[in-house]
Formats: sequence, structure tokens, C-alpha cells
Amino acid sequence: MLNCPRCQETLVSKDFEIFTGNFCEKCQGIFVDHDNIEDFISKNIADSAYAYNPSKLASFSLKADGSIYLKCPVCQDMMQRNNFSKPKSSKKSGILLDSCRIHGIWFDQGEIVNVAEFIRCGGLAV
Repeated sequence: MLNCPRCQETLVSKDFEIFTGNFCEKCQGIFVDHDNIEDFISKNIADSAYAYNPSKLASFSLKADGSIYLKCPVCQDMMQRNNFSKPKSSKKSGILLDSCRIHGIWFDQGEIVNVAEFIRCGGLAV
């Protein structure tokens, strides 16, 4: 049984359209393991050819985040906070995600939608 790193409620395993994650019904956050993240990214990259929008891509910018660091729901180690982007890319999404290098990524409410939009707008294009 996994608990939400934000509100400590029990997470519920849930199948979404293109990935499976552990969902918090109270705060609407989602914890997704790394394999499911790769599937999610691949699906959204495939969709990006139809939605490339450089002007929309320019609207993503880093937002200040004063929240505390979260513990991984699986191992309870502190997760790192990273700006979602392709490794070594100059394009940054401005979406700060909490990540356990071993287990997965925590998406606060709405962040996974923002990541999908960033990818579809060409944010991971070389």
C-alpha cells in the first residue's frame, strides 16, 4: 500500500489511457513508475507531429515553487525536484517534478497534463 507524499492518503492504482499510475483521490496527484513514464512520453512524442506549436512552447517558463521536498511513496527517500526536459537540452518546461531515481515521478494535480502539452508542442524535439 502506497501513501500520497502530499496528503498521506492511500494511493489507488489506476489505468489511464496511455499509462498506469498510483492516484490520490484527495489531492489528485499521480505517482508513475519510470517504465510507464517512458510509455507516456513516447505516446505524446508520436502525437507531437500533429500539434507542433513553437509559440505555445515559448510560453512554458520556470515557476517559483516554495513547497517542501517530498518522500518517494515506495522507498520513503527524499525525491529530487527537477525541471522536466530532455537531458542536456536547452528547452526547459518550467514544470518542476518530484522524482525518485529508482521508483518514479510524482505529478501534482495538473502537472501530467502540462507535461503532455509541453511534449506535444515540440518540447522534446531535438
